[in-house]
Amino acid sequence: MNPEETKQKELILRESIISILQGGVKNFTIDSFAQGLGMAKKTIYKFFPSKENLIEYTLMHYLNNLVVNRTHKLMESDENAAIQFYKVNEIAIQTLKLLSTARVSEIKGKYPSIWKKIEKFRQDRRNELLIILDRAKTQDLLMPGVDPVTAADVFVGIIQATLQPEVLLRNNLEPGETAKSIVEIFTRGIFIPESLKEIHNLYEK
Repeated sequence: MNPEETKQKELILRESIISILQGGVKNFTIDSFAQGLGMAKKTIYKFFPSKENLIEYTLMHYLNNLVVNRTHKLMESDENAAIQFYKVNEIAIQTLKLLSTARVSEIKGKYPSIWKKIEKFRQDRRNELLIILDRAKTQDLLMPGVDPVTAADVFVGIIQATLQPEVLLRNNLEPGETAKSIVEIFTRGIFIPESLKEIHNLYEK
């Protein structure tokens, strides 16, 4: 790809995520998107052969840039593992707050193959959480009897089961606030009181 093509592709990705988050995948069309972008459809199709391909690439690119890159940077910090655990999940929460339950439901209903990739993306975060929880155990920050492997598996399992569109719709829940509640409850259950106090003090500043 030459510099001009790279610039075009970056523009498409930057604007497509805005369009998808605001209007949802149901209302997203290449015709209207190209028109709003002031770009020929053939230019978009040069990089993305179909609407589904563009939506999938956009969502996964967005998740990787916003969640994975920031998570890895945070994991390299000197902060203790309890704070790292909370902050890593805070990154995911802020991302989820940009998606309403209706938007999540549209993705799963209209593009099940993309939804499966999103679920795999969430499952893959388990290994990062396990690294942090292993550190927490080494730093004596976990409650007695808490096993990092079990904790990571249970946490990811709860997130995967709860953040399903049908569960959210049935209980009138929003993804971001629901994830935040799960993180807060889970954190209080696995970390020692001193660690919880540090987290509380951090977010009180």
